[in-house]
Amino acid sequence: MNSDKPQNKSSKGSEKIQPPKKIGAGDTPVRRTRYSIDSGRFVEWVNSMGLEQTFFGRWTYYLDQRFSIRKICFLFLFTLGLSFLMNFNFDFVYNSYQVGEKVSVDITSPISFEMVDENTTFTKKREAEKLIPPVFDFDQKAYDALTNRVYKAFRQMRKKTNDTKWPKDEDRRLRTVKDFLSHKEDFESSLLKSSLPESVFEWLVQKQFNARLENALIARLDFLSNYKIVDGMSFIEPETVPKISIRDDSLHSKVAEVVVDTSQVIEIHQVSNLLDKLPAESYSALDKKYFYRFIEYLVVTNISLNTAETEQRQKAA
Repeated sequence: MNSDKPQNKSSKGSEKIQPPKKIGAGDTPVRRTRYSIDSGRFVEWVNSMGLEQTFFGRWTYYLDQRFSIRKICFLFLFTLGLSFLMNFNFDFVYNSYQVGEKVSVDITSPISFEMVDENTTFTKKREAEKLIPPVFDFDQKAYDALTNRVYKAFRQMRKKTNDTKWPKDEDRRLRTVKDFLSHKEDFESSLLKSSLPESVFEWLVQKQFNARLENALIARLDFLSNYKIVDGMSFIEPETVPKISIRDDSLHSKVAEVVVDTSQVIEIHQVSNLLDKLPAESYSALDKKYFYRFIEYLVVTNISLNTAETEQRQKAA
């Protein structure tokens, strides 16, 4: 039988989705009563602070308009991130190696470190310092000044001996020699020396500070001026320090420096060995003894150790 009612042939799988109804003129739209826009509230909060009205805000705004500070900051952050990516080490460390296994590829250590061997460093430093010769300053005018003082002192003493009456009697003459010791300090001050043995001064008084003795002294001093004389070389061993550096800065315009063997430097107490090389004067044994003692008293050093320059060069080695 046929029914007048239309049959609903739609099934569950063939149901159609109805479009939403349009709101008509008489319908009331749905409204959200508790909805708020967070971004808008944040903007309102920033605006309420009034930063743009402050001096800093106006100045920042001016700089941004003038130099595009925000764009520069973004560019800086971009380049900073790019440089980090370019320099980042993406090598993966493989830790599954076994002892005795052959390595087929180069292995790069993920870390590198250095250890200071203090004992070896100290030994190497000492060896380097030994290669730097000690620096000595040479006073070229040392013996010229000494010679001038000898001339002056002998001239003054000869004048005093000429003003003194010397008795012919031996005993009275010896007493006069003893009395002449009162001029010993004047003689020492003229030589810029001190502590001259009284026996040597008495011998000079007996010789009346004669010109022949003076010339012999000057000749010896001129001979010694050709050597490098130092006071105290015990800290330098020729075996370990074979050479020294000698600087002559007397001209001041240009410092001349030469390196010489340590054996060419003479200790001040070895001067008598040099004097033995000279022709002997026609003096008696006693006169020769006092003559050499007086020369040893007069001898001065003409080179001196420059400690500051030596230490500076050794530190730079």
